[in-house]
Amino acid sequence: EEVREKSKQLEALYELGKKVTTIISMEELLPWIAEEAKKLLDADLCSYRLKEGDYLVRGGGTREGLELMSKEKIKIGEGVGGLAAELKKPIIISENLADEPKYLFEHEKKTGRSSFRSFLGVPMMINGDIKGVLNVYTKEPRRFTDSDVELLVSFAGMAAVALENARLFKDLEKTKKELEESGKVLEDKVEERTRELKEIHNQLIHAE
Repeated sequence: EEVREKSKQLEALYELGKKVTTIISMEELLPWIAEEAKKLLDADLCSYRLKEGDYLVRGGGTREGLELMSKEKIKIGEGVGGLAAELKKPIIISENLADEPKYLFEHEKKTGRSSFRSFLGVPMMINGDIKGVLNVYTKEPRRFTDSDVELLVSFAGMAAVALENARLFKDLEKTKKELEESGKVLEDKVEERTRELKEIHNQLIHAE
């Protein structure tokens, strides 16, 4: 049974790997990552943050995931997800997530309870460099297996590469547009100067 489940997970990961290479739009990729991670781990919620300097900014998530990211940005090391980014290793909480000192969902702390019990957060890395952190949550206590962790780590790596490629593509499109606009401006200036020179030339002819 365990071998069959492992094979099923690897097949799902392989299919996701093929799919993610075809997505170059950042707008499409951001929600896709969260939804697929949630399905891959059979979790109730997924959210992720991306590294910007010394901070982790809100990247994407499922609907509930976006709602629960109460802060636009957090410092690396802040929160259970931030800890995964700081240590560059998975962080697992099997139950009683709300009792974790680094749990950041302030609005749920006020009620003294939490809808989510278990947590798995993994770093999103490229060649050892931290790019973000990917988190999944469950409403029921769950002991994430080594296979679960390996699966999410692998997917997080794929997602990090895909996000980097999408960012580069977006930058390339922006540069291309700027060059086209600059070329159009230059062309307009050349045409305007040509008209001016023709007018001067005509004036000189008539003056003679």
